[in-house]
Amino acid sequence: MHARDGDHLLTPFQCDLCWFRNLQGRDPMPQDPCDDLLLCCLRRANLDAMWGRESHTVQAALWAMRQLMTQLSLVGLDPKLPPLGPYHVSDSFRMRVAIGMLLKSLFPGRHNSTYQQFETIRKLRAGYSNVFMASLQGTQSLRTVGGQGQALPDPEPYTVPAV
Repeated sequence: MHARDGDHLLTPFQCDLCWFRNLQGRDPMPQDPCDDLLLCCLRRANLDAMWGRESHTVQAALWAMRQLMTQLSLVGLDPKLPPLGPYHVSDSFRMRVAIGMLLKSLFPGRHNSTYQQFETIRKLRAGYSNVFMASLQGTQSLRTVGGQGQALPDPEPYTVPAV
């Protein structure tokens, strides 16, 4: 139901309301079931992202940053950590795909009548990645990571230039 101390250092974070505004371009409407469901999905995706790291990893990162601040303060230096936000107003982290995966997980699966397993729902992410790679934006933004030939999508959505 909550993040741990230090999760914000390892996970890009935006609050549920900011995500909602980025995706919908408006504030949520009170008592709207679609908006309520979207807000629930956003909270779940945020928490899943934060709890995707081992607690020990989060504690170690927090300890290291505290140590860095302490050591640098001895010589009067500011640690100058990179800014943790704000992020661009866009779906730069592909939250739409995460929400689709969360919603799909709630449908009956092959082995359980109340949910689908990750191996099933991850196919949505793979499908999106394949479509992206075939798109104009995907072919124009091909970059590799670690020599593996994996493409990274640009964070900003592609718009067709006016002719």
